[in-house]
Amino acid sequence: MNPETVISTTAGVVLGGIITVVVAWIAYKGAGDQLRQEAADLRVRAERLQQAVNVLGLAMERAGWARLTRDEEGNITNILIAVGRSMEMSWDVHAGGQVDAPPDAD
Repeated sequence: MNPETVISTTAGVVLGGIITVVVAWIAYKGAGDQLRQEAADLRVRAERLQQAVNVLGLAMERAGWARLTRDEEGNITNILIAVGRSMEMSWDVHAGGQVDAPPDAD
């Protein structure tokens, strides 16, 4: 094997590795940014949903249609609806979540 072939092959492998690392990093960074944006959007939607559940639950409670259980912050955690004299339906209500950025995030 001649030295020029070895050098050009080695240079090609090294250059290909550098290109692969750069492209992978760009894709990783873009996917991470997109995931953080989607998580923020979902947090906003969850908060709006929690507000809607609180309003509807309060209306149902005031009308005498339901009994509510609330957490320390006043958010509804359970809705109990009596159907007739011998049947009750209950729903656990949970909306929320948290996604933290990694410590080295920009």
